[in-house]
Amino acid sequence: MSWAESAMLAVLPNSPALIHPGRNRAELEAKRDRLLGRLFEQGIIDSLSYELALLEPLPDKPRPLPSLAPHYLANQYLGANSGERISSSIRQNLQQKVTDIVGYHHEQLSSNGIHNAAVVVLDVRNHEIAAYVGNTRSGSENDEQVDVLQAPRSTGSILKPFLYMLTLHEGQILPNTLIPDVPSRFSDYTPRNFTRTYTGAVPASEALSRSLNVPAVHELQEFGVPKFQHYLHQLGLTTINNPPEHYGLTLILGGAECTLWEISSAYASLADFMNRYDVREEKSRLFKRVDFSGEADLDDLSGFNLSAGALWSTLEAMVNVNRPEGEVFWRRFDGARKVAWKTGTSFGHRDGWAIGVTPEYVVGVWAGNADGEGRPGLTGVKTAGPILFDVFNTLPETSWFYEPVYDLDKIEVCAVSGHRAGEFCEDRDTTWVPKPGLKTSVCPYHRSVHLNADETLQLNSSCADLKDITTRSWFVLPPDQEWYYRKKNPAYASLPPFDPDCRREELTAMKMIYPFSRSSIYVPVELNGETGKTVFEVAHRTPSTRVFWHLDEQYLGETNRIHQLSLSPEPGKHTLVLVDEFGERLEQRFEIVGR
Repeated sequence: MSWAESAMLAVLPNSPALIHPGRNRAELEAKRDRLLGRLFEQGIIDSLSYELALLEPLPDKPRPLPSLAPHYLANQYLGANSGERISSSIRQNLQQKVTDIVGYHHEQLSSNGIHNAAVVVLDVRNHEIAAYVGNTRSGSENDEQVDVLQAPRSTGSILKPFLYMLTLHEGQILPNTLIPDVPSRFSDYTPRNFTRTYTGAVPASEALSRSLNVPAVHELQEFGVPKFQHYLHQLGLTTINNPPEHYGLTLILGGAECTLWEISSAYASLADFMNRYDVREEKSRLFKRVDFSGEADLDDLSGFNLSAGALWSTLEAMVNVNRPEGEVFWRRFDGARKVAWKTGTSFGHRDGWAIGVTPEYVVGVWAGNADGEGRPGLTGVKTAGPILFDVFNTLPETSWFYEPVYDLDKIEVCAVSGHRAGEFCEDRDTTWVPKPGLKTSVCPYHRSVHLNADETLQLNSSCADLKDITTRSWFVLPPDQEWYYRKKNPAYASLPPFDPDCRREELTAMKMIYPFSRSSIYVPVELNGETGKTVFEVAHRTPSTRVFWHLDEQYLGETNRIHQLSLSPEPGKHTLVLVDEFGERLEQRFEIVGR
């Protein structure tokens, strides 16, 4: 240590808070020089040492201790590495860039009262954490110390790709199988699409890319909640630990809580599975989650045989999710990055999620408030999505997954329904599907119908000679699905009505849209004090058919084309009976619980 450094340290204790290298530097230098002068006068240092010491500058201002990943450090200290030297895989430059991105978006989001966000970047090929931002720098009043990356939050729609993958894996559906998308009630649960609109029936892959809620609940009902929860545990989602009946069908729409860390790790483990899949190695067909924290023995983690074709089809469907503003035209650019991604929004607009997957990286983003406060406009696509793609734009160039051709089969599918082509499917496509899809059912919607010469009426042997009957294939959806489907698909042709002189075959022509069977309806009082009305609606396969309405054996009237009636029944149990002009009868029971 030089004489100048020693003299500076000697004068610091007099007033270390007021004078130090970072504050009042001129006064500090003067005090140092006075001490050096006394040392020279007393003969402790010679003139040369004295002159050189005076010329020596003060040390630079102290810089703040680096704090690029405080939540990661705290997580390591509180975890298995407590008291140990921590060796981190976090890349400093990337960590700084991601922190800056989170800070930039936090400024925008905080104007809407959204104060917290978290981002994790996982290096799939090296099984490492590349960046870990556990929260924004939003001040203690906004819980900036909370590592929201490790906090269980409502999952919203972020689990839907897992369900889609598993239904393909078990041969329940094909990628484009039509799934019902109509107002539906499952016991006491009535899910709704985010937009409150319905398409009647929608291809499963499109239902995923558009994140439609009702089709997802239909898929889960068919798949089974206990089995789905079991697979989620295999994927490493440990916080979904209540009995299946606790969640019910809400499990797929945010009825459970999970951490951003576990969800990101699950997607990264699936990406790792695709990277190492090799049909020649039986071992590569076994999915085992990857421990990106480095705290577990991989051999101790359980797994299950997974269809690579099902996972690849899921990732391809996730590519088609509409990107946030500024990224919507990504396909038009040469070398545009291909990312499988999904967003999620919890009930009450409390959580916004976004997950992005490539062979090299998985990026997970959460945005919201640590205290659970919901905010208008807090959706995954508006809050977490832009952060996700800003992070991806800082990452090195990425590739895409190889198509697992040995886990796919080329089959004929119905071009309209997406099912395996059946006997009456005339428009067919030949396409690659996951191998488990070979056991799916054939198209249930195309059927052979008998028509008159101009194909305007249905006939049968009770009213026409065989020589006068034209037989052709017809695509027939259930009445409620048809009602919504033809609004979005103008080319859809409703099944022609029967000739009045014919005995009708058994084919349901009517289906109630509202109310649901045995539902309880609350009718509010309007602002003007009058009792509100409930809109009752039925779908008829032939809208021009007259439908006659009866409530509790009292005739109400008839409808034509638009089969709706606004009613105001008294509180209590009621029976609604509808009869069309051909005598088909539909009965629905419901209860008015108050006004």
